Amino acid sequence: MSDAARPWHAMRQGEVLAVVESNRAGLTSAEAARRLARDGPNVLGEPERASVLSLVGAQFRSPVVGLLVVAAIVTAATRQW
Repeated sequence: MSDAARPWHAMRQGEVLAVVESNRAGLTSAEAARRLARDGPNVLGEPERASVLSLVGAQFRSPVVGLLVVAAIVTAATRQW
């Protein structure tokens, strides 16, 4: 497995620092500013919000839920009042 394909947790500290081109003291202010300009801020985008209807629909795609619905229908159809 190449170094680039190895997960971070499987590398030694020195290997990770070499891959990210840093050192134990961290980045200088100039290097941090250069990387910020090159890569942008380290922020996550807003997550996609699922609608309630899509969440309910996703539940009915599950085979287990389908089995429970069929069992409820059979129970209701055969129940004696």
